[in-house]
Amino acid sequence: NVVNSSSVSHVTDEDLESEGNRQRLKDFDERVSQRLNEENFMINPNEENGFFIKDVDDEDEHIEPIDPGAAAEDADEYTPETMDQYIGAQLLIPKDGERVAAKVTNRKRDADGLPVGQRHDNPLLDTRVY
Repeated sequence: NVVNSSSVSHVTDEDLESEGNRQRLKDFDERVSQRLNEENFMINPNEENGFFIKDVDDEDEHIEPIDPGAAAEDADEYTPETMDQYIGAQLLIPKDGERVAAKVTNRKRDADGLPVGQRHDNPLLDTRVY
């Protein structure tokens, strides 16, 4: 046996013949329309509700960096290894029939001092040598 736990059913033509039911349906539709009216969900933006970010004119206010030399220094010290996810990785490599702990310290470089290989998102196509 199936017990229906829903108390909602559609309105039949027979139900609409009754003036009381038509009025209740009309009242219900009005309440739903009022409740779902977009104007009920509008926020009048102002400075208190956080929808505005105050623009700062560069001429009006000079903002000093926390460490003025840090940004330029970091940019000058950038190397391809800076963002390399494999440098510093710890792994186990086979040696004399055993597995030995190892750590990736840097990339192999060619005769001109340039890193060997190219990074690629697909590991099978990544040609870097460490």
